[in-house]
Formats: sequence, C-alpha cells, structure tokens
Amino acid sequence: MPASQAGLAIQCPDCGRLNDVPNFSDLAALDQDGTFRLGDDPEIVDRDRLQKLRRVYSPTRIDHQGNEIDLRNTAEELEIALAGDLPRELGDRGDAARPKYDPETGELVRAIGIRQDEQVEIPTALPVMAYASLQTAGGRVTRPWLRLFEPTNAFVMLMVLLAYIGATIWQILFLPVAYLLTIPPYCINLFLPLICAHYVCVVNEIAIADADELPRPLRNASFTEDIFNPFLNFMVALILCYAPVLAIVHLNPPADDPFPYAAAFVLASSIFPAVLLTLATTGGFENLRPDRLLRVIRLGGVSYWLIVVGWMIVAVITLWYLIGASAVPVPAVRKLLLNKTVMGFAIGPMILIHIYLTHLCAWGLGLIYRRQHVNFGWAYQQHDRSALKDAAARRSRSHRNAGHLVTLPPPSRQTGTKNQKS
Repeated sequence: MPASQAGLAIQCPDCGRLNDVPNFSDLAALDQDGTFRLGDDPEIVDRDRLQKLRRVYSPTRIDHQGNEIDLRNTAEELEIALAGDLPRELGDRGDAARPKYDPETGELVRAIGIRQDEQVEIPTALPVMAYASLQTAGGRVTRPWLRLFEPTNAFVMLMVLLAYIGATIWQILFLPVAYLLTIPPYCINLFLPLICAHYVCVVNEIAIADADELPRPLRNASFTEDIFNPFLNFMVALILCYAPVLAIVHLNPPADDPFPYAAAFVLASSIFPAVLLTLATTGGFENLRPDRLLRVIRLGGVSYWLIVVGWMIVAVITLWYLIGASAVPVPAVRKLLLNKTVMGFAIGPMILIHIYLTHLCAWGLGLIYRRQHVNFGWAYQQHDRSALKDAAARRSRSHRNAGHLVTLPPPSRQTGTKNQKS
C-alpha cells in the first residue's frame, strides 16, 4: 500500500466495508492483528486504607478522636420516639409505624401537627378608584351639557375654535383660487374635513369606547381611522339626508316659495342624527333601512328630538358661515342674519354656540347608543338560532318515526345540511 494512503479510509474488495489506514505514528501502538496494544492495569495505592479498615471494623462506637461512629438510635431512643405523636399505620396488626430518617442528616422525621382553626374570612382590598358608568355615576354621565364646561372638555373645544379660525383664514386666502376654479371656497378648505371628522370621533368615542369626556382633536391622528373614515361617514350622512333639499332648491328657489325648502330642511335634519349615529358606530349601509332608522329614532325618545333641535340650530349657523345668509331657509332668520349691525356683534357668540351645540349633540348620540344599541336590531348584531332549532326538530321527528319511510322536506339554506331520509 503506498504511503500516500496513510490516515485515509479504504474499502475492502471482498466485504465492501470501509477500513481506516493508520498513520505512521500509530504503528508503534498496534499489535500484529491490527488492534491497539493496551498496557497493564496501573497499581492503585491507597495510603489511607488501613485507617478506613480500622474505623469500619473497630469494636467501639467512637473513633480515636472521641467522635461517634455509629449514629443509629439506641433502643431507649426508639422507645422515646414511639411514645411520642408518631402516627401508626392502619394495618391489620396495628403495629407502630417504622421511624423515618432524613437521608441527608440522619435525623428522625417527626409528624407535623396541623392546627384545626375555624375558617377565617380573608379581607380583600377594595378598589380605590373606579371608572364612572351609567350605573355608578348616577346622573353625572347623563348631563353632558354641564360636563362640557370641565377643563378637559373646554380645552378640546378651544382647540376646535382655533381650527374654526384657521378655516376662516384659509377661506379668505384661497378665495381667489376658488373663483378661478369656479368652485365654492369651502370645497378647498382643508380645515373643514378635520373638523367634521372630529365630531364623528366624538360620537364614536362616547358610544363605543364608553368615554365620559371629549376625545382629543384628531384622536390618535390615524389618517384612516381618525380622519378619512369619520369624514367619509359624515359626508355620506350629509348627502343622503340633504340631497333632496338641494333638489328642491334647484327646482323651486327659496325666494319664490320658502315653505317647501324649510319643510324639506326640517325633515332632513330630523333624520340626519340617526343616519350619522348608524354610520359612525357600524360603518355599514345595511343598517340604513328606513325601519331600522325609525327604530333608532323611536328608541332615542325625547333626547333624540332635543338633539334634532340642536342640530337644526347648528345647520343654520353652518349655512350662514359657509355659504351666506341667503342660504338660510327660514325667512325671519335670514333677514336677521343679513343685518350687518346685528351680525357684527353676534358672529363671535354664534361660533361659540355652534361649537358647543355640535359637541353636545354628538355626546347625546353616543349616550343614546349606550342605552339602546342592544335594541336597535341592526344587522350582524345578534345570532339567530332559529335555523338550528328547526334542524333539531326535524331530526327528532325522524327518530320518532324510525322504522317508517319518511321523506323530510328539504332544509333551508340557513341550516347548510343535506336532505335526509330515515
């Protein structure tokens, strides 16, 4: 075999197994048969063997230093231990239980007595602070008209007032651009979508989040959840309710006969809070059926109609603020708003009233949802088990008629089962 194969593996041509080729340094440790040569067992020298044997086989119980060697209990110690409270085994002979010793220390394990005390009531800590609710806070939560003056809510309304001022400045600065584009100035006002989205967030926060204060402006500043979707819900509710009013204005201008315009405006304002509440809390169009909207209005009771009155005042101020006094449907109010002397002193208070009433209406809608949303009968709100009951009744009838050929009627699509025969 060439020297280059040293330390490698070769395959046997007969059996096909691999074999290791030893290195040159391993040849001195190999026998003739190829196995490693082992040396003799080393002699173990125990220098302390005599001392250990003397300790083990000594006839005394102590060593040469006076320490005890045998730690077993004497007969006297065992009698003392058995005379104590050591439990006895419940065997047929009734013998005393064998003593048990700790395997580490060799100490006798004694039974631990259990004191039979009377059951003591463990005091629990009472909550120091609890969140207010309709049950715990009495009428405090149901008085939003008063809670809006609290510092936190007043600060939020102050931020909204600054947004109104910003919207006014924006509208003045971009008025020439609106004229060049032949569109109303409020259509390019970026502050208005933020304000509308804030009011929808108020409804959502009071209704679903059970909050008892106004959310901060733009809430979490999420474009989808706090700006776009709330503004979209507000605009959809506005278009669905006030599109007929715009159609009546186009066909019959208010200057000729203001009554149809005013009647349509009142009707649209009566439905708008219910539509806004539905879209703000569900976000779906399947709950905008007339019967479901009428149920929301009916369950809202007197509170809903007070919100309608407040919203009509807000709508009149909004029309005057965005379009002008000529867009107000009520002639007496329109004449008053056209008086420049009156409006010079009333413009500030009207903006404050607009902010306060809008927050109050949004808060009131949220409270209506809290009290009555389980009775609204909205889609996907409850699970109907009638289909499962019908299927169970058919199965019970088939079991009662066992032995007779009974053809069951085909089940409805809600059950999702196949035709059965018993």
